[in-house]
Amino acid sequence: MLVLRDTEIKVRGIFAHQDFAKGELIETAPVIVIPKQQVKLIIKTVLLNYYFGWHGESGVIALSFPSLFNYF
Repeated sequence: MLVLRDTEIKVRGIFAHQDFAKGELIETAPVIVIPKQQVKLIIKTVLLNYYFGWHGESGVIALSFPSLFNYF
């Protein structure tokens, strides 16, 4: 459904390999939850580029394409 490939504009991009219907689920992924007490530590690491805010002040790292969506 999705492909990761090099682009001329940025280093890489994620592209749809097919058309999707409005509201169609594109991706699900397991996540590693980062407790809110540890988010302040992750922002000092390279993982800052790959995490999402989650339920208030905590965060998550997705273990599939979603963390790349956030980065590219």
